[in-house]
Amino acid sequence: MKKLSNSETEILHLLCSGLSTKEVASKSGRSFKTVDNRIQSIYKKIDVKDRWGLFIWALNNGFIQKQDTVEIKETPTIVEPVDENVCV
Repeated sequence: MKKLSNSETEILHLLCSGLSTKEVASKSGRSFKTVDNRIQSIYKKIDVKDRWGLFIWALNNGFIQKQDTVEIKETPTIVEPVDENVCV
C-alpha cells in the first residue's frame, strides 16, 4: 500500500465522519474537484472501490475507532410495493 498524504489522511477522516464530498470540500477549504480527485487517489492507494470499502479499511487499519462510528439503533422500515390491481 502506498502512503497517504496529509491531505488524503485529513479527507479520509472527514469522509469517515459521514460528510459528503461537498461537505468535506467546504470544511477543508478545498474545491469540490480537488476533494473528489483526492478521494479517487485514496481509493487507488488502498485498493477499494467505494465509500463502504474505504470505511471498512479505515476501521481495520486504525484510522478510526469503533466508538467513533455511528450505530444505527432502529431497523429501517421496509415498505411493500402496492399492487394497483387490488382493491382494499
